[in-house]
Amino acid sequence: MDLEIPPEGLGYVIIASIRKRYPGHARRVMTALWGLVPVLGKVVIVVDHDVDVRDWGQVMYAVAAHVNPSRDVLIIDNYPVEELDPSTPIPNLGSKVGIDATRKLPEEYGGREYPMDVTVPNDVIDRVRRIVDSIMGRSRN
Repeated sequence: MDLEIPPEGLGYVIIASIRKRYPGHARRVMTALWGLVPVLGKVVIVVDHDVDVRDWGQVMYAVAAHVNPSRDVLIIDNYPVEELDPSTPIPNLGSKVGIDATRKLPEEYGGREYPMDVTVPNDVIDRVRRIVDSIMGRSRN
């Protein structure tokens, strides 16, 4: 497991990558992190092992591509939180949200195989960037 606590998240955001082994694995990671350090990690995002937790682009792609909110978002209310968190209605008591942005196992996806991510070859990405840059009047070094 790889963890990132981005400075922009003020300790309230934790991103964890896992090599998913069983249904519910991402939720187990969320609850374990909250149990270890209850005042941190108001928002926990769990992604697959091949996502760079330090690359917001990769993390946001995983959230966009793999999260169905009714299935993959866990909200825990009335949970101990850091006393300086200004978002809590009651000091020291708030809520947590966990986001399972992992690819789903068949048991989590109605018994079906989860679709593969769409990938674009680097040469196509480079060509599109050159075209966009020429249209926008930018030069790429």
